[in-house]
Amino acid sequence: MRNFVFIFALLSCWQGNGLLAQEDKTTLSLVEAFNYAKEHDLTLANARMNIDDAEEQIIESRAIGLPKLDGSVKYQHFFEVPTSVLPEAFDEIVKAGNNGMLPEGYTRQAQFALRNNFDMGLNLNS
Repeated sequence: MRNFVFIFALLSCWQGNGLLAQEDKTTLSLVEAFNYAKEHDLTLANARMNIDDAEEQIIESRAIGLPKLDGSVKYQHFFEVPTSVLPEAFDEIVKAGNNGMLPEGYTRQAQFALRNNFDMGLNLNS
């Protein structure tokens, strides 16, 4: 058992050294090494992310303080304008304005809408 552990440890070291050995070596100038360190440093990457988060928080804070403007546009076209039937009480009003007579062709139907409707609206919230 003791020999087995020794052989296993020896083989592990031998294979491990072979896997970890690097044949090609990279040479960098001082400026290249500095740039490489800047690009791959985790502390700097975290600092960059913190700066980006802070800038987004500034934008959010400004958006909260700015007034909000909402707008809407609505267009309606009626092929047939809706018709309403007036109550009988309107007959007396029409008679009163017409010397007590109902005009010829008078009906109690009335249209209160226009064929084309265009609505616009603005809403400012501060």
